[in-house]
Amino acid sequence: MGPIYSLDANVLIFLGRNMPMDVYPGVWEQLEQLVADGRAVMPRDVFEELTRADDDCLAWAKAQAGLVDEPDTPHVLLVQEITGAHIGWVRGRENAGDPWLVAHAQIGGYVIVTNEHRRGANVSNRKLTIPNVADNYGVECLSFNDLAREEGWVFVRTS
Repeated sequence: MGPIYSLDANVLIFLGRNMPMDVYPGVWEQLEQLVADGRAVMPRDVFEELTRADDDCLAWAKAQAGLVDEPDTPHVLLVQEITGAHIGWVRGRENAGDPWLVAHAQIGGYVIVTNEHRRGANVSNRKLTIPNVADNYGVECLSFNDLAREEGWVFVRTS
């Protein structure tokens, strides 16, 4: 068994908008298999971000048994630590799930999958990204394409 991935909402939103299920079924089938195998999860607060997106990805996520993890006390405490250390990073509903994603991955030993990119050194808290903060907690971050490469997924045209 390979690593367990903690998915950022932006990955599913991007896939839903740019790789619709009816056109790219193989992508979604592979992702569904990861969820079914217990290797792709999402903290509840990140899932809540999907409820604000008007996309098919919400219906897909709701249909995936085992995708959403509920927080517990260690998660709450780590989120408090993260938000206290990076005041101004969370801006209301815009990125409210981000500290939960980092805490979820750090506590579970998971790899974050996000479309956010690391910013350079000396970035203000307001401009931090998930990879910047994850670095402070020893959490690896991958893009969706990196995930696909790590899993050996290759999608080819059949006709």
